[in-house]
Amino acid sequence: MLKFFRAKSAFNDDSTLLCEICNTNIRVGTGGLANLEIHKKSKKCTKLAEKTKAEKEKEVKKGKNSLQSFFGLAQPKKFITPTTQAPPKVIPTKGPHHAQPLRVQEPVLQPGQCAHATELLERLQAAANRIPSSTALAGDDHPPCCVCI
Repeated sequence: MLKFFRAKSAFNDDSTLLCEICNTNIRVGTGGLANLEIHKKSKKCTKLAEKTKAEKEKEVKKGKNSLQSFFGLAQPKKFITPTTQAPPKVIPTKGPHHAQPLRVQEPVLQPGQCAHATELLERLQAAANRIPSSTALAGDDHPPCCVCI
């Protein structure tokens, strides 16, 4: 005597599947997809699908799911005139840069200033004085130094 074994079903008595047509969970049991196909052809499924479609259209007409209902209607913004003036535009010079001597003003130190700041300013002045006068000023085509980035 031959015994045939059925392949174990992925579904059990409590299995449910979501119907894409009416958007409801259907209890399919061990029948699985076959029972879902039977449900899709039923009158109950078509009635539920029509009902949910009508409800969605009604919500859209009311504006429940629209962005305007969440954020509200756009209010026109008032134009505020600036109270300050914009700085003048910098017009870059074109062509070769001519060597110009670097002019550094002597710092005016007043009594009671910070000694550390005074020392730093003096060191900066000495470094600026060591730059040869034949050195050209940097232009737009010069890359920035690593300190400026």
